[in-house]
Amino acid sequence: MLIPIASVIYCSVTMHRVVPAIPYMLWVGFFITLCTSLNLRGIRTGIRANQALLAIMTVVIVLVVVFEIQYVSADQGVRSLVSLTPFYQPYVFEIRTIATATSFAALTYIGFDAVSTLAEEVENPRRNIALATVSICLITGLVSVLIVYLGQLVWPAYQEFRDFDTAFLDVSQRIGGNGLFTAMVIMLVLANFGSALTGQAGAARLMFGMGRSGTLPQRLCAHLDPNSLQSSYNVYFVGAFPWWVLRHWAMKLQESS
Repeated sequence: MLIPIASVIYCSVTMHRVVPAIPYMLWVGFFITLCTSLNLRGIRTGIRANQALLAIMTVVIVLVVVFEIQYVSADQGVRSLVSLTPFYQPYVFEIRTIATATSFAALTYIGFDAVSTLAEEVENPRRNIALATVSICLITGLVSVLIVYLGQLVWPAYQEFRDFDTAFLDVSQRIGGNGLFTAMVIMLVLANFGSALTGQAGAARLMFGMGRSGTLPQRLCAHLDPNSLQSSYNVYFVGAFPWWVLRHWAMKLQESS
C-alpha cells in the first residue's frame, strides 16, 4: 500500500516542478486515476504498459550514464572517474543523514516482494518468481549505485540543489542541457508511474488471495470482474487509499501553515 503512495508523490512533485500552474493535488488525482484505470483493464494491460515504460527508461538511463562520464572526464580524463569522494567526505558526513537515507532505501526495496503476489500469472513460478526477485534487486542496486556515484562527481556536495526533492533533474540539466532535463523528467515520471502501477496490482492481488482464503471479506475482496478477470473492488480500494492519505496530509499541512 505504501508503494503507490510514494510513487504518486514523486510523480506529482516532479510534474508540479515542471508545470507549477497545475496544483500538486490535481497531479495526484491524475496519476491515481490513470493507474487505476489501467489496472482495471486486467493484468496483461499493466504488463504491456510496464514493458513499454521499461524500454523508454532504459534508453534514458544509458544516455545519462554516457553524459555523466563525458562531463566528469572532460577536464582531467578517465582518472577523474575513480574517486572515494562520493562515498565519504569528512566535512559533510553525518550519521543522521546516513540513517535517513537508509530508511528511504529500505522503503524503496519493499516493492520487490510485490513480484511474489503475481505468482499465479507466471509460468513455472517456483523458479521464475525467485529469479525475478533476486534479479530486480541486483540490477536495480548496481544501476542505482553507478548513476548516483557519477552524479555525485558531477555535482559536488558543497553545491546546493534548486529543489532537493528533484535533485537529479539539476544533475541532468548540467550534463545534458534542457534536452536531457526533459528526458529525465519523462523517465522519473514513467519509472514512478510504473512502480505505482505494479504496486497497486500487487496489493490488489494480495487482497484477493486473503479474501479467497477468508482472511478478508470474501464477497468484496475475492470478487473477480468477469471481463478483465481482475479483482476490481480491490483495485478501486488501493486506488482510493493513496488519494485519501495524500489529501488528508495536504489538509493537515495547510492547517499547520
